[in-house]
Amino acid sequence: MKFVEGISQEKRKFIARMVAVWACDVSGANDHIDDDVQSYLATGDISKININNIGHMVEFLDEEYFNITDRNDGLDSTGMAMCWFRKARAVNSVMYAAGCESLQSFCDVLYEAYTATNDLKTIEAICYNT
Repeated sequence: MKFVEGISQEKRKFIARMVAVWACDVSGANDHIDDDVQSYLATGDISKININNIGHMVEFLDEEYFNITDRNDGLDSTGMAMCWFRKARAVNSVMYAAGCESLQSFCDVLYEAYTATNDLKTIEAICYNT
C-alpha cells in the first residue's frame, strides 16, 4: 500500500493498464475482448470503450467456467474450466483498470490479475519497473 499511495493517479492508471495487458496475454483472454478494448490496452484511451460490454464479457467467460463444472459435477479434470475462469479474471482486471480512479480499483486490478495468472512476482515487477 505504501508503494501505491506514493505514486500519482496517472502512474497508477498506467500500471493498472500494463498489469491488465499482461494478464490478458498470459490467460489468453485477448480473443474475447473487442477492438475498442484492445485499443484502450494499447494506448490508454478509454473514450471508445464501454464498461458494460466488458462486464458482459466477464459474465460470458464466467458462465463458460460454470457450465463446464456443472456438467462435470464440479470437477475440472481437463483444466478447461480454469482456463475460462482465468480469462474472466483477466478481463475483469481490464474493467477495473479502465475505471481506475481509486486505490481500491487499483488493488482490484492487481487482485484480478493475480487470480488470473497466479504470478505475484511478475505483477510486482510490472508495478516497480513501469
